Amino acid sequence: MIDILKLNTQKNRTELVKILNMSYIFLLHFFPALLYSYIFDKIFDNRTEEQYNKTSTLRIFIEIWLHFWFILILYYIFSNIIAKVPSPFDNLFNSSFKNASNGEVKSSIVFSITFLMFQTSLREKIEVFKTRIVKFLKLE
Repeated sequence: MIDILKLNTQKNRTELVKILNMSYIFLLHFFPALLYSYIFDKIFDNRTEEQYNKTSTLRIFIEIWLHFWFILILYYIFSNIIAKVPSPFDNLFNSSFKNASNGEVKSSIVFSITFLMFQTSLREKIEVFKTRIVKFLKLE
């Protein structure tokens, strides 16, 4: 890591640009995912335990499936937009590295983890569904 900061070779400069691009990509994914997660929690209802008791397991399963379906559609749209956003670090130090060729742009793991981590309504539904399946299969 310290060698990268020496910037005396083209390889070190390219590695530094890659690190800067990864941090930039992280920010491009983290904050929108946080915002979308908040919006999804407002759209998808939060229920009390009593309300969940009145809801069928099939309905909870369908709601979880639809929730993931909306997330995947949003992820697809978002990742296509992010792939088109140029990085301010492209061509820094005359590096041949381009953000569009970076695998981190396409994987968007930060977006996925952040989005799912802050989805309280989805996590609650999954927990209720898991509890019912475990009880049904008598695994407890």
